[in-house]
Amino acid sequence: MSPQHRCVPAGQRRSVARLIAVQALYQLELAGGRPDAAILQAQEFARRFGDEPDELELVDADPAMIKNLVYGVVNRCVVIDKLIDEILSADRSVGRLDSLLRITLRAGAYELLYRPDINPPIVINEYVDIAKAFFSNKEPTLVNGVLDRLAQSPSIDEKSSTVL
Repeated sequence: MSPQHRCVPAGQRRSVARLIAVQALYQLELAGGRPDAAILQAQEFARRFGDEPDELELVDADPAMIKNLVYGVVNRCVVIDKLIDEILSADRSVGRLDSLLRITLRAGAYELLYRPDINPPIVINEYVDIAKAFFSNKEPTLVNGVLDRLAQSPSIDEKSSTVL
């Protein structure tokens, strides 16, 4: 085991994986390409970022979770967007949101819908934190509201199970 992969708590490894997955999804949104290539580029960016002495050690991300999030969002994007649109107000749609905000919502929604092994409050908090890292206005509040409503939806199991 390299010194970079010393005993890092699973929760931290998942937090970092979420950030890298959002970066990879953002790259796919802007430039297209293959998910595997976007994941590799996002991981490389994280490694360079993690070389800074005062920064979080991003090299300790959970690689299986990164792949699960990226492929999960890519493969279920249409269903996820439909569910987000149902929650957004009438004057908003997921397609009109800022790219990074849209991707953050998609990744959080994917976890809520398809990762029952992770507690919804943890998912919501993690994606609110990601939104806070990139936005300073009302975007983190929007992420919190949309994901919270999605998590509380009585038909969440029915909606997600029909597209597995």
